[in-house]
Amino acid sequence: MLFTRTGDLVQRLQAARRDLRLPAELANKFDRFDLLICDDFSYVRRDQGETSVLFELIAERYERKSLAITAKQPFSSWDHVLAEPAITLAAVDRPR
Repeated sequence: MLFTRTGDLVQRLQAARRDLRLPAELANKFDRFDLLICDDFSYVRRDQGETSVLFELIAERYERKSLAITAKQPFSSWDHVLAEPAITLAAVDRPR
């Protein structure tokens, strides 16, 4: 299990994307954890780049590994957290 603040996770994933190693970061660094807990998911409004790496993480773990998200806001107000309503809908549809 890995417990991490979502803001810290986003910074790490964006750095990996800049260095052209995002797929390896997602596969090698996070796949070893059966459960990834993203804390304070709704704490900070996300821009397009942040939303994109978060969605890639969610999509990568979908149906393979567990993902738990903690948020202080209900799903109904997540369109203010993630940059695009379509990404918000896809993101909340994935975790089960």
